[in-house]
Amino acid sequence: MQIGVVAKKVGLSVDAIRFYERNALLPRASRTEGGFRRYGDSDVDTLSFIRRVQGLGFTLGKVRELLGLRHSRMQACAPVRRRLEQKLTSVRLETGDRRDVFFRETGDRRDVFFRGEQPPPGSRSIASPRTLSRG
Repeated sequence: MQIGVVAKKVGLSVDAIRFYERNALLPRASRTEGGFRRYGDSDVDTLSFIRRVQGLGFTLGKVRELLGLRHSRMQACAPVRRRLEQKLTSVRLETGDRRDVFFRETGDRRDVFFRGEQPPPGSRSIASPRTLSRG
């Protein structure tokens, strides 16, 4: 498969695929006689994996580690699962912290926000779900 076909298949840009090659996340593609890159199904799988784990917030360094585990002959499921669980915990903590900061800065009006009521006059106002849906 040529690079454009692979790009469409995995939802990445051609430049992103070249970037992953330059940074050794994807093996250098073989070339046709005309000089076009040629990719196989394993490259598509690797690119799909990279896209998914980057979408989860993993840095390129961590993506490289995960790819190393993925391509090693060892049983890599446990280490990969452990890293993914650590990342998930980190994301959950970060999300919770942001939510807490939001409510603290808006006067902790969760009760009003979640019931969709309007806050009392003069209180710090936050958008309720009903307000947001009114457009």
